[in-house]
Amino acid sequence: MIGAMKGGQFDVTPDGNWIYFHGADPYGKNGLFRVATGGGTPERLGDFPVQSISGTMKISPDARKVIASVFDSSNGFETWSLENFVPAEAKR
Repeated sequence: MIGAMKGGQFDVTPDGNWIYFHGADPYGKNGLFRVATGGGTPERLGDFPVQSISGTMKISPDARKVIASVFDSSNGFETWSLENFVPAEAKR
């Protein structure tokens, strides 16, 4: 299954149209995905910086950035700002 959600790292866009989440593809590669709140197939937006499923994720009010705070037992907490993500289909 593409985009299987990992842990509780997800948020809804301010307009309520999309759910963004940390997921993994069938090969286990971590990524940032989105799915329409009305349903549909998840879209991969890009890589997710870590594999840890412990942490939180928030979308900025303008929906241009995703802030991920994750916990890894070997590194502690890390905070990442993800930006400039566009679904692969839109990049063509």
